[in-house]
Amino acid sequence: MTFTKIQNQVVVMPEDEFFEKLRNFIDSEFETRFGPLMSIIAVKQKDACQAMGVTDDTARNRVANGKLNALQRDGSRLVYYELREVGGLKPRSRRKKI
Repeated sequence: MTFTKIQNQVVVMPEDEFFEKLRNFIDSEFETRFGPLMSIIAVKQKDACQAMGVTDDTARNRVANGKLNALQRDGSRLVYYELREVGGLKPRSRRKKI
């Protein structure tokens, strides 16, 4: 359980629920502030995968399946993604073991 103090009140919730709410808040705040730049900024596949905690194979598979768009210059071995596409590299959620 996580204890969070909000305006002099203590809210008790499961830790995973707390972190999910925090992630959603950060994602929406990031989109609000940087949304217009997201289609201009491109990042290398290696850097995007490292930041999102997935492998290069995962990124390539998602491009092949049409779940992610890649930018690539002809003849270049480097693959780039628009910053807005990097969110598509979120690791798969794993089922909880019973």
